[in-house]
Amino acid sequence: MQALMKVGAAYIPPFGHNPPMPGGSGSEPFDIAIRMSGLDDFAAEWGRAVAVKAGRLRLKVLPLERILASKQAANRPKDRRIIPVLQNTLRTLQTKMKRQVKRPDTGNKERLSSGQN
Repeated sequence: MQALMKVGAAYIPPFGHNPPMPGGSGSEPFDIAIRMSGLDDFAAEWGRAVAVKAGRLRLKVLPLERILASKQAANRPKDRRIIPVLQNTLRTLQTKMKRQVKRPDTGNKERLSSGQN
């Protein structure tokens, strides 16, 4: 809730059949998931979460692989529409990471051999 307040948003508690949600002008980037299909319990998924920087905040989010697994398990029409986008994004990120691993940083060697420091 502190993260919401820092951006001018507020927490709206559940009411009737509506789940809890963020509200207010600063709430657009937030989405609260109450239940995610196809995933392990909260503690296990929390252990897989990665920290990302959002402005001045650091938030823990699920890795894209886990979000994709949940969308595939839920299999709702809105999930089926986004799955190809998530798969393509994941492939792109994985390709980029493989290229970075294959290409060692030679910047320091090149600068030293040319006399640049």
